[in-house]
Amino acid sequence: MADNTEEEHLDNPTNTQPANLPDEIIPITDSETITKNQEIQIMEVHKHPHHVTHKKKWGEYLLEFLMLFLAVFLGFVAENIREEKVEHNREINYAKQLLVELEADVVKYSDYARRLEIGMKKHKEFSKMMTASKPPSNYELTSAFYKLYYTYRINVTSVTYSQMKFSGTLRYIQNRDIINSLQEYYEKYQTRIESYSRDQENFYSKYMEPFVLNHFLSTNINDLGDSVIVANPIYLNRTRETDIQLTNIMETEMHNIATNLERSIQPTIPNAKNLIALLKVEYHIE
Repeated sequence: MADNTEEEHLDNPTNTQPANLPDEIIPITDSETITKNQEIQIMEVHKHPHHVTHKKKWGEYLLEFLMLFLAVFLGFVAENIREEKVEHNREINYAKQLLVELEADVVKYSDYARRLEIGMKKHKEFSKMMTASKPPSNYELTSAFYKLYYTYRINVTSVTYSQMKFSGTLRYIQNRDIINSLQEYYEKYQTRIESYSRDQENFYSKYMEPFVLNHFLSTNINDLGDSVIVANPIYLNRTRETDIQLTNIMETEMHNIATNLERSIQPTIPNAKNLIALLKVEYHIE
């Protein structure tokens, strides 16, 4: 019996560990894990001063606003400075273009005035010949007339000013005296020149050309139309009345030339020179 008991004991070893452990006993490893998790939870719940849910003080809002405002303001100032520089460069370029055109105008008007003065002398000689006691011969009359048979047309230049005026870039010029001088020159003096030049051209077409077509033979004149090439040129239907008619036509043309010279060209030249001087001083252009 004793042997059987020992064999049974060996076959069924005794369980040395209790069947039910107490609830309050926790393994060491599990306890450490729980402690770390609790610390993490505590850290997550704690609010950092710069967290999104953290309420800012009014001073912080004010500082951010001032920084944003300063950035926008400085950007605006920088853009204004850049734009002013661009406009100033454009202003100088326009001033240079105006100078080129004005200086060309002075040369052109001076030459035009010289031609008008020469024409005036020729007209006076023609008038003296036609009113002399002895009537001129056909050759003398025709030769003197064809030296005056042209019109005094001139084209004015206002490309840059017109471009500035209609594009609104005339505002680039800051000097009010220059603005006034430009307006006076281009809108008063140049307009007057165009008007007188147009009147002379119309008079030429209306009176001088028809007289030539009715009384003179074009083949008696050279290709340039200013010199007689035959000894006895034809003057159709010449009478005392036609001579008076031609004299009146040329006297009126002489008056037109004198008016154009005195009221248009001669006043315009010094006005253009004065404007050139203003531009050179204002923009330091030699």
